Amino acid sequence: MTLLFGLAALSSSPALACGGLFCDSAAPVDQAGESIIFAVDAEAQQIEMHVQISYQGPAEEFSWLVPVPQDPEVLLSTDDVFVRIGASTAPRFTLDTQVLGRCVEPPRFGVEYAILAEADSDDIDGVSVAAQSQVGPYEVTELVATDVGALTTWLDENGYDLAPGAEDKLGVYVASGMYFVALKLQKDKDAGDLTPIALRYAGTEPLIPLQLTAVAAVPDMPLRPFVLGAARAVPENFLHVTINELLLDWNQAGANYASVVSAAADEAGGQAFATDFAGETVNLELRLWQREQYQIDGIIAATVASDLIGLVAVQRPAIDDLSWQTQRVFPVGPGTLPILRRFVDVPEGVAPADFFACLECFDAGNVRVDGPGLAAALETEWLTPMRRMQELVDRLPWITRLTSSISADEMTLDPRFVLNPAMPAVAAERTATLEVLCNGLHSFNNAPRRLVLADGRAMDMPSNNQGNNTGFDWATWTEPLAGFAAETIEQTGRSGDPVLMTDNRAAIDEALAEMNGGCGCDSTGGGAGLAGLGLLLWPCRRSRRPT
Repeated sequence: MTLLFGLAALSSSPALACGGLFCDSAAPVDQAGESIIFAVDAEAQQIEMHVQISYQGPAEEFSWLVPVPQDPEVLLSTDDVFVRIGASTAPRFTLDTQVLGRCVEPPRFGVEYAILAEADSDDIDGVSVAAQSQVGPYEVTELVATDVGALTTWLDENGYDLAPGAEDKLGVYVASGMYFVALKLQKDKDAGDLTPIALRYAGTEPLIPLQLTAVAAVPDMPLRPFVLGAARAVPENFLHVTINELLLDWNQAGANYASVVSAAADEAGGQAFATDFAGETVNLELRLWQREQYQIDGIIAATVASDLIGLVAVQRPAIDDLSWQTQRVFPVGPGTLPILRRFVDVPEGVAPADFFACLECFDAGNVRVDGPGLAAALETEWLTPMRRMQELVDRLPWITRLTSSISADEMTLDPRFVLNPAMPAVAAERTATLEVLCNGLHSFNNAPRRLVLADGRAMDMPSNNQGNNTGFDWATWTEPLAGFAAETIEQTGRSGDPVLMTDNRAAIDEALAEMNGGCGCDSTGGGAGLAGLGLLLWPCRRSRRPT
């Protein structure tokens, strides 16, 4: 089974048996693209790309193929790079509840109440083996091909089972002169040894060879590229969308964010990205590694698991507290747990994560540890990639996180990203206010409500009791706005401001006015919010929209 991967990272979430892009025709084919990290060093004219691999199936059937623009250096990465960068840049949606006027019956259950003012093979013709090496658990072969038929023959003869249609997709990259990196697990390794890979190659414009992914992509396959560089990154040949935040389920902290982005991308023709976050790395306080932070000497000296107490621990980050990144212990997580399992004889019948989460809870003094082996593996497979990524974060001043979803029939272009110093920062924190309109006439639960976004737009909401009685559903409530998931659709580039292609803001305002009982929202008020439901009339506020 060959995971033929167009640089779209395979997610850490469960996948079907073949685990990725290309499998033999008898097996399910499922590619669930998720996270890729590009570090663009313009001064060195170099890109370093980190990609996750997810696979479930026999180790001997695993293989992976990825095209890159130049002859690459193949390095190990770790899942914890994605965990920490992802946690630091994830969009966050906060709903603040404010009570306007006094409630006949005050709120309960901790709601803040405030009275506010109202408002291995030989070369064959057409294919040459540029290099072979062992990197971590992988056997790596770097190929150069001038003929797609010869490339597919080589892959077939070397155990890479290609799905129907693969040859056509490969032809695009053979014609453009790309290198191909082919990976297999070493014979003594199993699927549990899989780890992310990093590729370093010459270039300054990250590219996702998405056309290759179309062979086996799931519908609306998620893509989440991160780009480190000298400025904010934007798509150059894909469109960029800003989403209609009224469609976000603020009651559930924006849990439907990905589906809103997916709908916005579809409105843009399927080839578009939204920006989750863009900002200076120094403001993130992102720490993947610090000098002398991890006590490797203590690991070397360990002979039994009890010696690891105080040296390894499960770290559970809070969204608003990233101090866990600087704790002076090796974290037990997706990047280190597979390593710990190889060198610590975890008791039979005990889940490894449970064992390392509470070494004091078990008879850890009788559990053997290969300290020197564990220390060497942690140094090579975890500390080294974490240190290398920390150096990139420290050297490259900006990081951009983008999101999209795309289906196979939309994968006709390879998205390319460029750095644009003119583009502004995008905050990860998004806020809205839920106004409870007591006004001395209603109890807290019976008062009509209004959702107000940060830009001043307001949407009428049902009271607590009414919502509970009618089985309130956010998607149903906002259905009149569902055709406008994209607030704007624009073309971005390597310089200057974006070019506006579609502006749905006036249409959203019109649909919102209809939802609010026909309120035109002038500065003097007079609208009939939720009038059709027989609730209180209240003043509208002028819609304040960015221009």
